[in-house]
Amino acid sequence: MKKQPELTARTRKKLMDAFWDIYCEKGIHQTTVGAVTKTACFNRGTFYEYFTDIYDLLDQLENDLLDSLKEQTEKRFKDNLPESFQEYSKACAEIFSLYEDKLYILLSSQGDPSFAAKLQKKMQPLMFSIMGFSDEQPHLDYLINFGFSTLIGMLGHWYETG
Repeated sequence: MKKQPELTARTRKKLMDAFWDIYCEKGIHQTTVGAVTKTACFNRGTFYEYFTDIYDLLDQLENDLLDSLKEQTEKRFKDNLPESFQEYSKACAEIFSLYEDKLYILLSSQGDPSFAAKLQKKMQPLMFSIMGFSDEQPHLDYLINFGFSTLIGMLGHWYETG
């Protein structure tokens, strides 16, 4: 018997939301399958239909977030880049504010240390095309790493200071 896609999506989301609530409070090392399933009101078997373990759930949550972030960025900059750095920063802040709660946690000290690298890897090709960079640009890898490090540092500072 095939599952209904809406029910499957709802169950997956409920498990992810329960995970997120616990993860925000306790971090990954104190988040357990048992706690997630209890909070979501499902049994452990249901959890394992969707995820192999807590780290798989975190990875899927991050991938969903990155896909949404990329989609919003593509929409916002599909026609052109803002003319000033101030307009560009404001546009980026508007996009990031849509995911503020998750980004704050994932980029904080209690978050996933590899998330910043995942963010860069996911967004780099998009930023190349938006900004018109070519692979022949001298020292492009340094420019991109500098840009992402700056952006992630600014986001961290922004979240920490309100």
